[in-house]
Order: sequence, then structure tokens, then C-alpha cells
Amino acid sequence: MLGVRYRFVIMKRERIFGIREDWQEGFKVRVTDPERTILDILDRTDLSGGIGEVSAAVQSAWGDLDVATLLGYIRRYGSGTVPKRLGYLIERLRLPAQAGLIDELRSLIGSGITQLERGGPKTGVMTVNVPGSGVRVRNGRLT
Repeated sequence: MLGVRYRFVIMKRERIFGIREDWQEGFKVRVTDPERTILDILDRTDLSGGIGEVSAAVQSAWGDLDVATLLGYIRRYGSGTVPKRLGYLIERLRLPAQAGLIDELRSLIGSGITQLERGGPKTGVMTVNVPGSGVRVRNGRLT
């Protein structure tokens, strides 16, 4: 449409939450709140500019997020991938985290192996470019 490529992502009905209505230029639009946006980009790094962009977004937004809301959303969403990626980024970026947060995220992770970059390399060393951080991941996977 108008030279812009759109991609529709279909979600299960129970995963549609964290949305608010807002007015933009006289039109009512539905947008996700910041916590839901962070959940979405952690889940679909491939649709969010890659793990480098996701890392920068998490780092930038971290101080303004309601972590209790984000944790509630992660529980409700039911993906073992999101808590793995978030826990990894909290530790690697040295984001301030309340006591017990990493343990809570560990309790929510799945048992399988998750690629740090969805659709990214399965072998080798992946470098995540975040200003001030030289994050390296062996095999590009989280366990």
C-alpha cells in the first residue's frame, strides 16, 4: 500500500492483550502499551529489526517499564522463549533488576533451545551490537 510492504501476523485470541486506544490526528487507533511492545519484540526479533535493535529498545525502555506488568504479560503469553531472551539481556546489558526477577524468569522458560536471533545463524559466534556492549553468544542460542 503506497509503496510500503506490510506483513500480517496472526495471533491466537488469548494472546491479544495489553492494547489501549489512543487518538492520532483525529483517528482512534489501538496500540500496545510499552510492556506488551517489549514482549512482542522479544518474541519476534525477526520482525523487530533483529536482536541488536531489540537489545537497544529494551535497554532504552527498561527504566520506564512496569516490570510486574511485563512479568504478568510473559506468564499470560505462555512462551518459554520470551523469558529466556529477556533474562539474557538483563544479565548481559547489566540492567538493574529487582531481587528475584531472574529466578522468576528462569521459572518461566521452556526446556528447549532458543535461538537468540529468530531465523539467525545456528552456529558460530553472533555479535549483538548495542552501544557500550560487546555481547557475544556462542552458537547464537540460549539454553
